[in-house]
Amino acid sequence: NAIECSHVADSASPSGKNLRFKLNPGAVSDEAYVETIVPIGGSRDPSYAHLTRATSYGVSEGSDGAQTTLALQYLTVAGATTGNATSGTANVTVGATSRIDVTAHASSGAQPPADAALLRIRIGVKRGTMGTGNSAVVDFTDIRTDVGRPFVLLGDGSSSTKSAGILKQIAGVVYL
Repeated sequence: NAIECSHVADSASPSGKNLRFKLNPGAVSDEAYVETIVPIGGSRDPSYAHLTRATSYGVSEGSDGAQTTLALQYLTVAGATTGNATSGTANVTVGATSRIDVTAHASSGAQPPADAALLRIRIGVKRGTMGTGNSAVVDFTDIRTDVGRPFVLLGDGSSSTKSAGILKQIAGVVYL
């Protein structure tokens, strides 16, 4: 009960709204999150990846020391976890933005599991190094998931007679 979450208007936010977490005085271990589960289409092709970015803003004094969290987990079509979960944190600074970038399968060093059909995204806050008597307000302003593909096909904008080029990565080397 020490952390409240609300949806607030903000014309400077890409969606016009922010997800606001208010950390009231409480215990050292206080944390809260919200989650969404998004379909990813699934693929047996091991060359796909999912990168999620969460941007937050420290709204009020006392926010220094708070942390934002982002956690990703692949799920099967039945909702069971598959593969390894990955997560990251960022420190909150009053009057500044912070960003967390997490790749869904980075901790395992392997491709997304072949049975992955969904991606669970959890964003939240925790007290971090804040004192138990402190309060903080933190807004999440932008959450995005990008899909990494095995190549990018680039058409030639100068001539319709030229072939398209392929940008790809193989064994850590980028080729055009």
